[in-house]
Amino acid sequence: MATLTSLASSQPPTSRTPSDKTLSKSIPHFISVLQKSLSIKELTQIHTQLLKSNLIQDPLIFTKILSSYSSLNLQSALQLFSSLPQRNSMHWFTLIHGCSLSPTPANSIFLYMNLIEEDPFCLNSLIFPSVIKACGKVSAGFEGTQIHSHAVKCGFVRDIYVQNSLIQMYFGCGRSKDARKLFDQMSERNVVTWNCVIGGYAELALWENVIYMFKEMVGVFSVIPNSVTLVRVVTGCCRLGDIEMGKWVHGYVVDNGVPLCLNLGNVLMNMYAKFGDMEEARRLFHEMVERDVVSWTTLISGYASVGDIGVARVVFDEMPVRNLVAWNAMIAGYVHNGCFQEAIFLFEEMQALDVKTDKATLVSLLSACARSGDLFTGKVIHGYISKMGINMTVDLLHSILGLYSKCGDIDSAELLFNKMGFKNEISFTLMMEGYVTCGAKEIALDLFKQMPHKDVASWNALITALARHNHFNDALDIFEEMQKMKVKPNSLTLVSTLSACSRVGALELGKWIHAYIDRNNIKIDAQLSCSLIDMYAKCGDVELSHNVFNKMPHKDLVSWSTMIRGLAMHGHSKVALEYFQQMEEFGAKPDAVTFLGVLSACSHAGLIEEGKYYFNLMSKTYGISPTAGRTL
Repeated sequence: MATLTSLASSQPPTSRTPSDKTLSKSIPHFISVLQKSLSIKELTQIHTQLLKSNLIQDPLIFTKILSSYSSLNLQSALQLFSSLPQRNSMHWFTLIHGCSLSPTPANSIFLYMNLIEEDPFCLNSLIFPSVIKACGKVSAGFEGTQIHSHAVKCGFVRDIYVQNSLIQMYFGCGRSKDARKLFDQMSERNVVTWNCVIGGYAELALWENVIYMFKEMVGVFSVIPNSVTLVRVVTGCCRLGDIEMGKWVHGYVVDNGVPLCLNLGNVLMNMYAKFGDMEEARRLFHEMVERDVVSWTTLISGYASVGDIGVARVVFDEMPVRNLVAWNAMIAGYVHNGCFQEAIFLFEEMQALDVKTDKATLVSLLSACARSGDLFTGKVIHGYISKMGINMTVDLLHSILGLYSKCGDIDSAELLFNKMGFKNEISFTLMMEGYVTCGAKEIALDLFKQMPHKDVASWNALITALARHNHFNDALDIFEEMQKMKVKPNSLTLVSTLSACSRVGALELGKWIHAYIDRNNIKIDAQLSCSLIDMYAKCGDVELSHNVFNKMPHKDLVSWSTMIRGLAMHGHSKVALEYFQQMEEFGAKPDAVTFLGVLSACSHAGLIEEGKYYFNLMSKTYGISPTAGRTL
């Protein structure tokens, strides 16, 4: 290590040194101050006071200030470290540990190398965890492996803290197999060890492994998890969509009396909200002793996602403190539920209260304007972005481009598109959609050919846009071209193409798509099932439509309504009415679309009395206005 100028080179005169009694009273004060979070300016001022009072000579004081400098300013820490006439293990540990916690943890590795060269006898088991964790933070796998070897040679690798840090390091470097191998070889493991493995898998998004290790932890080895473990496991359940496992973990928390701390309460609330169980999410909210903005925001987003936007607004209004995330959640909730004007009003309220916006706020608002066709307000927001000098990220540019394309202002869209320095598949796709919307189908097709790279989303967007604007044959031509280019369609491609098939009566192509789905083991979800049911019915093969419906493991309102309309369309009125009764028995609540099919069945069969009965059922029992289905 290079010799640096010492910060403590000049000592104050002996005559001004405080008495031992005064020093002993000052030491606790300075230790207390140094334990606080300080700026480099504050730390320098304290250091100056310590030099003047000669308190810098106290070993504990010296260690504390060295630790503070290590995490704030390496140059100052090195200067202080160089002033030492003799260094010990604690000095090296303090310096290396502080650097490992700083924004530049790689410096810990360099310091460790200096330690090996200059003071190898100062090496101890305390130093290894800090430098090993630093290797993990900067993905220094090669250096981490070398230090692992040093720990083996020095006999420190048996230390459980060293082993835990090695597991974290290997996960941090993406070497999960090495981490797991080390874990399996450990003779002693504690809850921190299990957390290192579970947390490592979580960082790599290997959620199946997270759940497996948790089951091993509590089921096989009977290790009691803490809140850190449980937060990661519940997160894994959310990411995997495994609500049953999530409920089991919640049950484990309750049965074993695990305290519902803030993070655990929030993540459990989020899990139930994600899966639509707002009753349980609300119960957990009230059960939590401590709540923060995340707790409130989770409720807002949850209620908005299940369509209870009014309740979401009540929760928002009841919040004791709101941050930008809460405002954004409420605005996004309005947009998600089609309450576009309310989203804009809330933005105006933000402005009145001088709440600063961010990219997420503006993206939601531009989406509201695009989806509602409110070009004027969208242009005002575009002007606001320019006036405030907000950084034009790619996401924000695409939101503005989408606004102009969807609202039919193709001139503004072209101007923005041509100014964009960076264009990707989304940029081209938005322009194509804009041209199709404005009736310039040929320009859209030419632009599609010019795209340097086409992903499946680009093909989907063009097929969907063409089908939406009644260019069904063109949509089918693009799908056939997609097959020739050997681009693998996804569920959205197939749904859009089946819609086009149903509109032009392309039964054979529809059958081919159905066979393609079966041949490639594509999961037939509710949306794809409904598209097949609708396609077969509109193409005249109600029997195949009926077969798809019967194979559905879970039938939702849309699938029931689609089947009822298909049966009514082909004169199977009695069967359609029987299906309606079955639907009610299964607990599905009919909507205007369902009743449109039911009344159509009555009309086709001349069932006047039945028609009156279902009309009254619609309007009086279910409270659906007779005009609700006019636009269908």
